[in-house]
Amino acid sequence: MHGTFGLLQQPVGVDDDISLENNKVFYNPSSVGTTYAEVAERGRKLPEPLSLAGSRLVVHIQTTEKAISDLLGVIRSLAEEKRAAGFVRSIEKTGHHSYKDMYSHLK
Repeated sequence: MHGTFGLLQQPVGVDDDISLENNKVFYNPSSVGTTYAEVAERGRKLPEPLSLAGSRLVVHIQTTEKAISDLLGVIRSLAEEKRAAGFVRSIEKTGHHSYKDMYSHLK
């Protein structure tokens, strides 16, 4: 499981500090211009659908490397689409966690 869990530490552009606690991963997709709902919707459309419901991902011993790879692919794909549509990442740091205003590029 350690190897599989380590895959989630791969950089995909989602927040500078993905929080790993026990078998849980917390992430914030707003840093690449997308939402949890968009990630979940795209995950449901995969040939082997992913069940995603928010900022907390729970990794079990049954979680496959393919499922993690698929999730990272969804996030990378959405990030590329958002950049192509003009999203510009705005970084504001407060305390330990990063908070970004995904609408700062809109006028």
